[in-house]
Amino acid sequence: MKSFRTGFFLEGIFSISKKYRNSQYESVALLFTLIATFSHFAETDFEKIEGLRSFPVRKGLADRESSFYCTISIKFCGSLIETSMSNNYLLQRLHQIEQLARAGRWERFSYQPLTYASTLLWRNLIYRFQQRAKLRKTSTFFGTEMKVLLPAGMDIFLLDAKTHDSEIRLSRWLIQNLSVGDTFVDVGAHFGFFSLLASYLVQSSGQVIAFEAAISTFKILQDNVRNHSNIIAHHLAVSDQLGKLIFYEFPVLYSEYNTLKPEQFKDRKWVRSAKQIEVKSITLDQFLDTHKYFPNCIKIDVEGAEEKVLRGFESYLRVHQIKILVEATLLNIARQHSIQHYLESLGYSLFIIQSDGKLRSIQSIEDHLYIKNITSDNFVFQKV
Repeated sequence: MKSFRTGFFLEGIFSISKKYRNSQYESVALLFTLIATFSHFAETDFEKIEGLRSFPVRKGLADRESSFYCTISIKFCGSLIETSMSNNYLLQRLHQIEQLARAGRWERFSYQPLTYASTLLWRNLIYRFQQRAKLRKTSTFFGTEMKVLLPAGMDIFLLDAKTHDSEIRLSRWLIQNLSVGDTFVDVGAHFGFFSLLASYLVQSSGQVIAFEAAISTFKILQDNVRNHSNIIAHHLAVSDQLGKLIFYEFPVLYSEYNTLKPEQFKDRKWVRSAKQIEVKSITLDQFLDTHKYFPNCIKIDVEGAEEKVLRGFESYLRVHQIKILVEATLLNIARQHSIQHYLESLGYSLFIIQSDGKLRSIQSIEDHLYIKNITSDNFVFQKV
């Protein structure tokens, strides 16, 4: 009974925290400081997962003196802000989020103590023992609402953005390079954060085509894009062959690693909990030709199956100018070499996205990862 009451209490804190954040009631959060300290300073395996960083942020500016006014704007101007935000404003917001993401723990906690404390308590106590995911609605730094299935998407829920360094740089690059009327393809869209960002940038005259193979993730993606007329989401695996493939879905905490190639994660305990599903597969050459799409940019994040996506895209890549965003990791260097060699044979050059969102030419994926001492990054291939 005590465990049940504790769980109910924490669920209550979790639920009201989003409702009253940035309001005068946020001062009540100070009462939970001692409770939050346990979770806030606890070292857990959850915090070691790349890309799953939980940082609080006010809806306004990083500067506390300005946050009140921006909060009022966000709350009461609604769609007006969404339609009037310039790219410069988006870049400014992204910079503020980046600063908070890199700040110390206590500083992040102090910006939004109630939401931060209750969410960490839920993740480290309730979810750890019950393993029950929680569907929550949040907003993004570009003003679009979306749903996430916690504990996946914690960074979006608390910070309104994907906060891994490579994802911050990717967002910055998209803001600077996608234009009104462009067509963007998102292969491995997950909950749809980058699809929604692209939708905002290309506006109603543009088009976003999103693919997600995991059925549980696709349901959330589909819900997130439902009211966006310029996004079409498909429950399909993109590969180098037509037919059906076996796809592996992991528990929600690791859902960003869902893959066609689970062997790359053989040393991770959570791989044993994978659920196998059969999913229809298509090639982009066939799909784009059938539907008469002509994308300007494509993002590919499919956890090890990137080369198969690209080889099923060869006819289009040879003929058209397109910017290709590919995530590469150190898990399989031979595969990264093969991708780079294949795209260079088609006339594409390799670039890295710098901290300012600009591109810099590099010679090798492997060398970049080792020099920077990182395990993964997003790379851009384009014809020059």
